[in-house]
Amino acid sequence: YIDWEKSAFHVNRQTRPWLSDTPRLAALSAFGMSGTNVHMVLREAGTPIDATPAVTGSNWVLALSAKSPAALQQRIDDLRQLLETQGWERPQLRAMSHTLLCGRQHFAHRCVVVAQDRGHALHLLERAAQGARGNGVFGGTVPHEFVGQKALERYGEDLLARLRDGDDAEALHALAELHCQGYALAWATLFADAPPRRIGGRRTTRSG
Repeated sequence: YIDWEKSAFHVNRQTRPWLSDTPRLAALSAFGMSGTNVHMVLREAGTPIDATPAVTGSNWVLALSAKSPAALQQRIDDLRQLLETQGWERPQLRAMSHTLLCGRQHFAHRCVVVAQDRGHALHLLERAAQGARGNGVFGGTVPHEFVGQKALERYGEDLLARLRDGDDAEALHALAELHCQGYALAWATLFADAPPRRIGGRRTTRSG
């Protein structure tokens, strides 16, 4: 009943090379004797995180948040465990920073570390777990119905406009402090030149 010649689809009937100038996309169907049918759509994978183009930044913002202090402590421990088991360096830290800042909801109880590399991040997260603040570790609880000051909002916007891929530790520290106070910042600006793929599917990257 389908006029395949005039459709956008092709039914493959033999093994042959699959050449394409665009990411390959296919639909697979299986029909069981019991009447159980399965249909799957597959798309060719994109560029893996390890193949991220040259990363020039030297400091990365890792932001965690939760609805309670206990849940936030668990988020900190989860991220520490992930970094301990994964040999992540700058490209992956950049992707993690992008995921936590731009791909997660930010709750009232917040913790932010500004790290130079994996080892530095682990050190700062250990300090954060102990309740320490300062020297790259920031924290705070956003009041209910928080209303920020316009001057500080503009200050945060100006800092983000000047930054590219985390190349100014002092500016990132100021932004981390504003974030922990409750200011909504356009973090995507940090990754505007080449946004990395978000890291998903792990408990450690959730903020709630």
